[in-house]
Amino acid sequence: MENSARYSPRSTRRYASPGVAPTSRVAFDAADVIVTPQYFEVGGRRWPTSELAGLRTVRGPFDQLTVRAVVASGVSLLAVFAALSFGNGMHALGAAAYVVIGAAAFVPMLLGVVGNRTRPRVFELWGDYQGMSVRLFVSDSERQYGQVSRALVRAQEMAKLGGVRAPVSSINPYAM
Repeated sequence: MENSARYSPRSTRRYASPGVAPTSRVAFDAADVIVTPQYFEVGGRRWPTSELAGLRTVRGPFDQLTVRAVVASGVSLLAVFAALSFGNGMHALGAAAYVVIGAAAFVPMLLGVVGNRTRPRVFELWGDYQGMSVRLFVSDSERQYGQVSRALVRAQEMAKLGGVRAPVSSINPYAM
């Protein structure tokens, strides 16, 4: 029942964690991801947001099935063109041969396109923590990745402003 009542990203939530203020503004709260101005937590690992620097996006590798389909498509196209160049040419082939050539060339290519859509590359959020590059977050959903990375940037900005709840545009940085 604890996870049934989720709060909106702009809500205030009480944390019983040591070293965290009793009420902290939550920038993002999902199943395994919590972002506050004090810390960034993913899957049980926690990093202080003030100590994270150099945030960057890295795309993971292509799915192996997709890569193999694209390679098979390229090899089959090369084989078809090699066979046509050493044979009598296209005019000596029958209709069935054209169908086989088309299937040999475009079925693996179609598999590659479908594989790229159904098994996309993952998005990885990397940052520098205590002098080391650390992978902070991984998602295959572009939407979820965008939400988490924007929430982390907002949380770092809130931490730099000292938890100011007013909009940034209302703050005069030159006033002493």
